[in-house]
Amino acid sequence: MPVTIADIAQKTGASKATVSLVLSGHSQGRVSKERAAYIAKVAHDMKYVRNGLAGALRKRKSKTIGFVSDVVASTPYAYEMVAAANRRANELGYLLLIAETVGDPERTQQVFSTLMSYQVEVLAYASMHHHEVVLPRIRPEHVMILDGYSSDPGAISAVPDEVQGAKTAVEHLIELGHRKIAFINDARSKDAGPLRLQGYREALSAAGIPLQKNMEIPTATQVEETDKAAMKVLDQVNRPTAIYCFNDKIATAVYRTAYRLGLRIPDDLSVVGFDNFRPIAETLDPPLTTIKLPHAEIAEWGINELVAAHQGRREQLGDTRKKFFCPIVIRNSTTVPMRN
Repeated sequence: MPVTIADIAQKTGASKATVSLVLSGHSQGRVSKERAAYIAKVAHDMKYVRNGLAGALRKRKSKTIGFVSDVVASTPYAYEMVAAANRRANELGYLLLIAETVGDPERTQQVFSTLMSYQVEVLAYASMHHHEVVLPRIRPEHVMILDGYSSDPGAISAVPDEVQGAKTAVEHLIELGHRKIAFINDARSKDAGPLRLQGYREALSAAGIPLQKNMEIPTATQVEETDKAAMKVLDQVNRPTAIYCFNDKIATAVYRTAYRLGLRIPDDLSVVGFDNFRPIAETLDPPLTTIKLPHAEIAEWGINELVAAHQGRREQLGDTRKKFFCPIVIRNSTTVPMRN
């Protein structure tokens, strides 16, 4: 059984009120230094742990941030986001409570309600991918959506700047001298897909490169489908000299297909991905040039905003969508084209 204030009072012969003053740090001027030191030592020796929840219930406020995800917390993509959120919360003196909902609306409401019962007043909802999130009806006053967005009042969204990231990828290829640049997109992505296509087109248009439909290839994300898409774009008489991929997983299909066709990366074909999923990007041969999703930056900013709201330094977080810059990570999968 946990050690209680009553146990310490019995051990020291002090009243429960006196023990409470000492252990809560409010004994100065009320309890002698010697007596306070003795009570504190006995509590330490008895391995007493303060009941933070009870204190939060009395004060109706806890230094706790809820971190709820659909499936992101258990995926390798999410490690950077979770680690950054936890690190920043700790730096600010807050505890991060992490829970998953597996994308189930009923489970999501249950998790939100449970956290609120523990006096959690600010909450981050992390999405596995950039898409619209439907928040539960019952929720804390301040909710932050990470890598997603919501039109619900009281929620602010932090998302990658997908258009900018795509433009950066294509501009890198253009600067190397490529003019025939294909884009293999995720056909099922309702948000990131269209935005990355927009960035691709804007970069080409700004460089005076005509858009060609045969260079825009949508695909499902199963391995066999991505391989078919890569073959479709590469098995052309006038094939591209560079391919920009919706994500790093699709880039692996381009690598496999290039190998089957006897094409060398980057000598015969330059490839750029999106995500900077390091288990893929760093282990491909050659390592993949890709766009980095700013998960850490999104998480740190989100925690800062939630703490500010919790401390009363912001009246309303609002429902705006903040975009975060996506930098390029240049490795060895891109170079100047060998042929025009």
